[in-house]
Amino acid sequence: MSAKKPIGPMLACALGDSYGAGFEFAPSARVREHNDLTTYIQHQKWAELKPGHYTDDTQMALAIAEHMLTNDVWSVPALATRFVVGFHRDPRAGYAGHFYDFLKKTDTGGAFVDNIRPHSDKSGGAMRAFPLGFLSATREVRDLAMFQASLTHATHDGMMAAAAAALMFHHRYHRIGDKFALPDFLSDMTGCRFTGKWKGKVSSSGLDCVKAALAALIDNDSMGDVLKACVAFTGDVDTVAAIAMPSAAVCNDTADWFPQWLVDRLENGTYGREFIRSMDEKLLAKYPTRFKTKEELDAKRQEKQQAKAAARANPAPKPTPEPEEPGLLDWLFDDNED
Repeated sequence: MSAKKPIGPMLACALGDSYGAGFEFAPSARVREHNDLTTYIQHQKWAELKPGHYTDDTQMALAIAEHMLTNDVWSVPALATRFVVGFHRDPRAGYAGHFYDFLKKTDTGGAFVDNIRPHSDKSGGAMRAFPLGFLSATREVRDLAMFQASLTHATHDGMMAAAAAALMFHHRYHRIGDKFALPDFLSDMTGCRFTGKWKGKVSSSGLDCVKAALAALIDNDSMGDVLKACVAFTGDVDTVAAIAMPSAAVCNDTADWFPQWLVDRLENGTYGREFIRSMDEKLLAKYPTRFKTKEELDAKRQEKQQAKAAARANPAPKPTPEPEEPGLLDWLFDDNED
Protein backbone atom coordinates (compact mmCIF):
# COMPACT_ATOMS: atom_id res chain seq x y z
CA MET A 1 0.00 0.00 0.00
CA SER A 2 1.09 3.59 -0.52
CA ALA A 3 2.46 5.82 2.22
CA LYS A 4 -0.05 8.12 3.96
CA LYS A 5 2.23 11.15 3.70
CA PRO A 6 4.41 12.03 0.71
CA ILE A 7 7.91 10.68 1.04
CA GLY A 8 10.41 13.49 0.71
CA PRO A 9 13.89 12.92 -0.72
CA MET A 10 15.72 12.97 2.62
CA LEU A 11 13.27 10.46 4.09
CA ALA A 12 13.64 8.36 0.94
CA CYS A 13 17.41 8.35 1.45
CA ALA A 14 16.98 7.10 5.03
CA LEU A 15 14.49 4.43 3.98
CA GLY A 16 16.76 3.11 1.24
CA ASP A 17 19.78 3.20 3.51
CA SER A 18 17.97 1.46 6.39
CA TYR A 19 16.43 -1.28 4.25
CA GLY A 20 19.64 -1.84 2.32
CA ALA A 21 21.80 -2.00 5.46
CA GLY A 22 20.58 -5.50 6.30
CA PHE A 23 21.71 -6.72 2.88
CA GLU A 24 25.07 -4.91 2.56
CA PHE A 25 27.54 -7.39 1.04
CA ALA A 26 25.25 -10.25 2.11
CA PRO A 27 25.35 -13.57 0.20
CA SER A 28 23.25 -13.62 -2.96
CA ALA A 29 21.06 -16.41 -1.62
CA ARG A 30 20.13 -14.35 1.44
CA VAL A 31 19.27 -11.37 -0.74
CA ARG A 32 17.07 -13.47 -3.01
CA GLU A 33 15.28 -14.98 0.01
CA HIS A 34 14.51 -11.78 1.91
CA ASN A 35 14.48 -8.88 -0.58
CA ASP A 36 10.70 -8.62 -0.87
CA LEU A 37 10.02 -5.33 0.99
CA THR A 38 8.18 -7.17 3.78
CA THR A 39 10.63 -6.62 6.63
CA TYR A 40 13.81 -4.91 7.72
CA ILE A 41 16.34 -7.66 8.36
CA GLN A 42 19.24 -7.99 10.76
CA HIS A 43 22.61 -8.08 9.04
CA GLN A 44 24.20 -11.51 9.40
CA LYS A 45 27.66 -10.22 10.29
CA TRP A 46 27.26 -6.77 11.86
CA ALA A 47 25.02 -7.03 14.93
CA GLU A 48 25.41 -3.30 15.59
CA LEU A 49 23.42 -2.52 12.41
CA LYS A 50 19.91 -2.68 13.86
CA PRO A 51 16.93 -3.33 11.56
CA GLY A 52 15.19 -0.10 10.61
CA HIS A 53 18.13 2.11 11.54
CA TYR A 54 19.96 4.20 8.97
CA THR A 55 23.74 4.35 8.64
CA ASP A 56 26.50 6.82 7.83
CA ASP A 57 25.06 7.43 4.36
CA THR A 58 22.04 9.25 5.77
CA GLN A 59 23.84 10.80 8.73
CA MET A 60 26.39 12.52 6.49
CA ALA A 61 23.72 13.59 3.97
CA LEU A 62 21.91 15.22 6.89
CA ALA A 63 25.12 17.09 7.74
CA ILE A 64 25.28 18.48 4.19
CA ALA A 65 21.57 19.40 4.31
CA GLU A 66 21.90 21.18 7.65
CA HIS A 67 24.76 23.24 6.26
CA MET A 68 22.61 24.20 3.27
CA LEU A 69 19.87 25.49 5.57
CA THR A 70 22.26 28.03 7.11
CA ASN A 71 24.03 30.99 5.56
CA ASP A 72 27.44 29.61 6.48
CA VAL A 73 30.23 29.72 3.92
CA TRP A 74 31.23 26.62 2.03
CA SER A 75 34.62 26.00 3.57
CA VAL A 76 36.61 22.94 4.52
CA PRO A 77 36.56 23.73 8.28
CA ALA A 78 32.81 24.42 8.26
CA LEU A 79 31.93 21.13 6.57
CA ALA A 80 34.40 19.17 8.67
CA THR A 81 32.73 20.56 11.77
CA ARG A 82 29.32 19.47 10.45
CA PHE A 83 30.57 15.91 10.00
CA VAL A 84 32.11 15.78 13.47
CA VAL A 85 29.08 17.28 15.22
CA GLY A 86 26.68 15.03 13.30
CA PHE A 87 28.56 11.94 14.40
CA HIS A 88 29.08 12.84 18.06
CA ARG A 89 25.50 13.93 18.72
CA ASP A 90 24.22 10.57 17.41
CA PRO A 91 27.00 7.92 17.15
CA ARG A 92 25.90 5.03 14.98
CA ALA A 93 27.19 2.03 13.09
CA GLY A 94 27.74 1.81 9.35
CA TYR A 95 30.90 3.84 8.93
CA ALA A 96 33.99 2.10 7.59
CA GLY A 97 35.99 0.78 10.52
CA HIS A 98 38.97 3.12 10.24
CA PHE A 99 36.78 6.17 9.63
CA TYR A 100 34.52 5.28 12.58
CA ASP A 101 37.57 5.08 14.87
CA PHE A 102 38.86 8.36 13.40
CA LEU A 103 35.58 10.15 14.16
CA LYS A 104 35.41 8.75 17.70
CA LYS A 105 38.71 10.39 18.60
CA THR A 106 38.13 13.58 16.56
CA ASP A 107 36.19 16.29 18.38
CA THR A 108 36.69 19.39 16.23
CA GLY A 109 36.59 20.33 12.57
CA GLY A 110 40.19 21.46 12.79
CA ALA A 111 41.35 18.09 14.05
CA PHE A 112 39.35 16.42 11.24
CA VAL A 113 41.11 18.50 8.57
CA ASP A 114 44.55 18.05 10.13
CA ASN A 115 44.38 14.28 10.42
CA ILE A 116 42.16 12.95 7.63
CA ARG A 117 43.74 11.07 4.73
CA PRO A 118 41.41 11.92 1.83
CA HIS A 119 42.77 9.59 -0.84
CA SER A 120 39.89 7.17 -1.37
CA ASP A 121 37.87 6.56 -4.55
CA LYS A 122 35.09 4.79 -2.66
CA SER A 123 31.52 5.94 -2.22
CA GLY A 124 31.77 8.17 0.88
CA GLY A 125 31.62 11.42 -1.08
CA ALA A 126 28.77 10.22 -3.31
CA MET A 127 26.52 8.74 -0.64
CA ARG A 128 26.03 12.12 1.08
CA ALA A 129 25.96 14.41 -1.97
CA PHE A 130 22.33 14.38 -3.13
CA PRO A 131 21.07 17.39 -1.06
CA LEU A 132 23.26 19.67 -3.18
CA GLY A 133 20.96 18.83 -6.08
CA PHE A 134 18.34 21.12 -4.55
CA LEU A 135 20.40 24.09 -5.79
CA SER A 136 19.12 25.59 -9.04
CA ALA A 137 22.45 26.20 -10.82
CA THR A 138 23.67 22.98 -12.43
CA ARG A 139 27.38 23.82 -12.43
CA GLU A 140 27.21 24.94 -8.81
CA VAL A 141 25.73 21.55 -7.91
CA ARG A 142 28.58 19.76 -9.63
CA ASP A 143 31.32 21.94 -8.18
CA LEU A 144 30.06 21.91 -4.59
CA ALA A 145 29.51 18.14 -4.73
CA MET A 146 33.13 17.71 -5.76
CA PHE A 147 34.25 20.18 -3.10
CA GLN A 148 32.51 18.41 -0.23
CA ALA A 149 33.81 15.05 -1.47
CA SER A 150 37.37 16.38 -1.44
CA LEU A 151 37.34 16.44 2.37
CA THR A 152 37.43 12.64 2.47
CA HIS A 153 37.68 11.43 -1.15
CA ALA A 154 40.02 13.82 -2.96
CA THR A 155 40.51 11.57 -5.99
CA HIS A 156 39.18 12.00 -9.50
CA ASP A 157 36.74 9.09 -9.25
CA GLY A 158 35.69 9.91 -5.69
CA MET A 159 34.82 13.49 -6.59
CA MET A 160 33.19 12.66 -9.93
CA ALA A 161 31.00 10.05 -8.24
CA ALA A 162 29.81 12.71 -5.80
CA ALA A 163 29.12 15.11 -8.65
CA ALA A 164 27.10 12.49 -10.51
CA ALA A 165 25.05 11.56 -7.43
CA ALA A 166 24.12 15.20 -6.77
CA LEU A 167 23.43 15.90 -10.44
CA MET A 168 21.15 12.86 -10.75
CA PHE A 169 18.90 14.24 -8.01
CA HIS A 170 19.20 17.78 -9.43
CA HIS A 171 18.05 16.54 -12.86
CA ARG A 172 14.96 14.86 -11.45
CA TYR A 173 14.05 17.52 -8.88
CA HIS A 174 14.20 20.38 -11.38
CA ARG A 175 12.88 18.22 -14.26
CA ILE A 176 15.61 19.11 -16.68
CA GLY A 177 14.43 16.26 -18.93
CA ASP A 178 12.92 12.80 -18.55
CA LYS A 179 14.81 10.15 -16.59
CA PHE A 180 15.95 8.40 -19.75
CA ALA A 181 18.06 11.46 -20.59
CA LEU A 182 20.07 11.06 -17.38
CA PRO A 183 22.97 8.97 -18.77
CA ASP A 184 23.87 11.58 -21.39
CA PHE A 185 23.36 14.42 -18.92
CA LEU A 186 25.68 12.87 -16.32
CA SER A 187 28.25 11.92 -18.95
CA ASP A 188 28.32 15.46 -20.34
CA MET A 189 28.57 17.10 -16.91
CA THR A 190 31.27 14.83 -15.44
CA GLY A 191 33.25 13.49 -18.38
CA CYS A 192 32.65 9.95 -17.08
CA ARG A 193 30.69 7.37 -19.05
CA PHE A 194 27.19 6.58 -17.80
CA THR A 195 25.02 4.13 -19.75
CA GLY A 196 22.07 3.56 -17.43
CA LYS A 197 22.86 -0.18 -17.39
CA TRP A 198 24.23 -2.33 -14.57
CA LYS A 199 24.52 -6.05 -13.89
CA GLY A 200 25.97 -7.97 -10.97
CA LYS A 201 27.46 -7.15 -7.60
CA VAL A 202 28.21 -3.52 -6.79
CA SER A 203 31.65 -2.75 -5.37
CA SER A 204 32.31 0.04 -2.87
CA SER A 205 33.66 2.23 -5.70
CA GLY A 206 31.82 5.53 -5.79
CA LEU A 207 31.29 5.47 -9.55
CA ASP A 208 30.02 1.89 -9.46
CA CYS A 209 27.47 2.79 -6.77
CA VAL A 210 26.18 5.75 -8.79
CA LYS A 211 25.99 3.70 -12.01
CA ALA A 212 23.99 0.98 -10.26
CA ALA A 213 21.69 3.56 -8.65
CA LEU A 214 21.10 5.16 -12.05
CA ALA A 215 20.19 1.80 -13.59
CA ALA A 216 17.73 1.02 -10.79
CA LEU A 217 16.05 4.42 -11.25
CA ILE A 218 15.77 4.17 -15.03
CA ASP A 219 14.59 0.55 -15.20
CA ASN A 220 11.81 0.70 -12.58
CA ASP A 221 8.47 2.44 -12.42
CA SER A 222 7.82 2.91 -8.69
CA MET A 223 9.76 3.86 -5.57
CA GLY A 224 9.28 0.39 -4.09
CA ASP A 225 10.57 -1.30 -7.22
CA VAL A 226 13.59 1.02 -7.36
CA LEU A 227 14.53 0.03 -3.80
CA LYS A 228 14.08 -3.66 -4.48
CA ALA A 229 16.23 -3.40 -7.62
CA CYS A 230 19.02 -1.59 -5.74
CA VAL A 231 19.25 -4.42 -3.20
CA ALA A 232 18.95 -7.17 -5.82
CA PHE A 233 22.29 -6.14 -7.34
CA THR A 234 24.04 -7.32 -4.13
CA GLY A 235 27.20 -5.71 -2.78
CA ASP A 236 27.23 -2.16 -1.39
CA VAL A 237 23.46 -1.95 -1.70
CA ASP A 238 22.64 0.43 1.14
CA THR A 239 24.73 3.09 -0.57
CA VAL A 240 23.18 2.33 -3.95
CA ALA A 241 19.72 2.74 -2.41
CA ALA A 242 20.68 5.92 -0.51
CA ILE A 243 21.77 7.47 -3.83
CA ALA A 244 18.83 6.24 -5.94
CA MET A 245 15.88 6.74 -3.62
CA PRO A 246 15.96 10.57 -3.28
CA SER A 247 15.74 10.83 -7.07
CA ALA A 248 12.94 8.26 -7.16
CA ALA A 249 11.01 10.31 -4.58
CA VAL A 250 10.94 13.41 -6.80
CA CYS A 251 10.92 11.76 -10.24
CA ASN A 252 7.78 12.47 -12.26
CA ASP A 253 8.53 9.30 -14.28
CA THR A 254 8.41 7.12 -11.13
CA ALA A 255 5.19 6.27 -9.25
CA ASP A 256 5.17 6.93 -5.51
CA TRP A 257 4.07 3.41 -4.49
CA PHE A 258 5.98 2.36 -1.39
CA PRO A 259 5.16 0.01 1.53
CA GLN A 260 3.80 2.10 4.40
CA TRP A 261 5.16 -0.27 7.01
CA LEU A 262 8.74 0.57 5.95
CA VAL A 263 8.00 4.21 6.77
CA ASP A 264 6.23 3.40 10.04
CA ARG A 265 9.03 1.17 11.34
CA LEU A 266 11.91 3.46 10.46
CA GLU A 267 13.68 4.52 13.65
CA ASN A 268 12.10 7.59 15.22
CA GLY A 269 14.41 8.83 17.95
CA THR A 270 15.79 12.35 18.20
CA TYR A 271 17.21 12.24 14.68
CA GLY A 272 14.82 9.67 13.25
CA ARG A 273 11.79 9.71 10.99
CA GLU A 274 10.06 12.90 12.13
CA PHE A 275 13.31 14.87 12.35
CA ILE A 276 14.08 13.79 8.79
CA ARG A 277 10.59 14.77 7.64
CA SER A 278 11.18 18.24 9.11
CA MET A 279 14.44 18.49 7.17
CA ASP A 280 12.57 17.68 3.96
CA GLU A 281 10.04 20.42 4.68
CA LYS A 282 12.77 23.00 5.26
CA LEU A 283 14.77 22.02 2.17
CA LEU A 284 11.73 22.02 -0.10
CA ALA A 285 10.71 25.44 1.21
CA LYS A 286 14.16 27.00 0.85
CA TYR A 287 14.96 25.46 -2.54
CA PRO A 288 11.81 25.41 -4.70
CA THR A 289 12.03 23.53 -7.96
CA ARG A 290 12.68 25.59 -11.07
CA PHE A 291 10.27 23.34 -12.93
CA LYS A 292 7.08 25.21 -13.87
CA THR A 293 3.67 23.56 -14.06
CA LYS A 294 1.46 23.99 -17.13
CA GLU A 295 -0.75 26.36 -15.13
CA GLU A 296 2.25 28.55 -14.23
CA LEU A 297 3.45 28.61 -17.83
CA ASP A 298 -0.05 29.47 -19.12
CA ALA A 299 -0.36 32.32 -16.61
CA LYS A 300 3.04 33.70 -17.62
CA ARG A 301 2.14 33.48 -21.30
CA GLN A 302 -1.15 35.28 -20.71
CA GLU A 303 0.64 37.99 -18.73
CA LYS A 304 3.02 38.60 -21.64
CA GLN A 305 0.16 38.71 -24.16
CA GLN A 306 -1.71 41.26 -22.04
CA ALA A 307 1.40 43.41 -21.74
CA LYS A 308 1.86 43.37 -25.54
CA ALA A 309 -1.80 44.27 -26.13
CA ALA A 310 -1.56 47.18 -23.68
CA ALA A 311 1.59 48.43 -25.42
CA ARG A 312 -0.16 48.35 -28.84
CA ALA A 313 -3.20 50.19 -27.45
CA ASN A 314 -1.14 52.89 -25.75
CA PRO A 315 2.16 53.18 -27.60
CA ALA A 316 4.78 55.17 -25.80
CA PRO A 317 5.87 58.37 -27.61
CA LYS A 318 9.15 58.09 -29.38
CA PRO A 319 11.85 60.15 -27.68
CA THR A 320 13.33 63.08 -29.63
CA PRO A 321 16.91 62.18 -30.44
CA GLU A 322 19.59 64.39 -28.93
CA PRO A 323 21.93 66.11 -31.43
CA GLU A 324 25.14 64.21 -31.66
CA GLU A 325 28.37 65.80 -30.52
CA PRO A 326 31.14 65.75 -33.12
CA GLY A 327 33.50 62.86 -32.54
CA LEU A 328 37.18 63.34 -31.93
CA LEU A 329 38.05 61.35 -35.07
CA ASP A 330 35.31 62.64 -37.37
CA TRP A 331 37.95 64.46 -39.43
CA LEU A 332 39.09 61.08 -40.75
CA PHE A 333 35.78 60.77 -42.59
CA ASP A 334 35.44 64.42 -43.71
CA ASP A 335 34.82 64.58 -47.47
CA ASN A 336 36.26 68.14 -47.73
CA GLU A 337 39.90 68.32 -48.60
CA ASP A 338 42.21 70.89 -47.12
